[in-house]
Amino acid sequence: TDDFDKRLLNTFAKVWFGDFMFQSGFTFYTGYVLPKCANHAQFMDHIDQLPPVDTPEAFGLHPNADITYQENTAMTLLDTMLNIQPKDSSSGGGETRESVVQRQANDMLERLPALYVPHQVKARLQKMGSIAPMNIFLRQELDRMQRVIMSVQLTLTDLNLAIDGTIIMSENL
Repeated sequence: TDDFDKRLLNTFAKVWFGDFMFQSGFTFYTGYVLPKCANHAQFMDHIDQLPPVDTPEAFGLHPNADITYQENTAMTLLDTMLNIQPKDSSSGGGETRESVVQRQANDMLERLPALYVPHQVKARLQKMGSIAPMNIFLRQELDRMQRVIMSVQLTLTDLNLAIDGTIIMSENL
């Protein structure tokens, strides 16, 4: 953050937070009152009674902000739909998009390092002193790397299966 962020936050705090909040009748916006609850269940009931969608005015915005938001959401949705449509390939007999993606996925799978063998990692770390701080850090990083390799391997394998039509293409792929 910078000085302007600090200045903005201090201004908000002065305007919105103070003893006046605890006076009866105080509202942040129509329907948004400070709850007077004694336990967790009462807070949850109060939260459940709040509207599911907040109006722009609740945040100090003009009502047209909602129109702009809806337009942007619709445009994003339509752009996404157009982008996921199959592209026509030229009649030149070149590779299709699917074959290019499958070739690259197979290439990445071949270059992906093998998974670590846990008992070998444990044995080597014990030889180096398993309670040394850097070795503890190394073990944590190896565990993270193992999860990354497994995730990439699973995603690339699923991508190949989806291109072949064996499984359904998911949003993650």
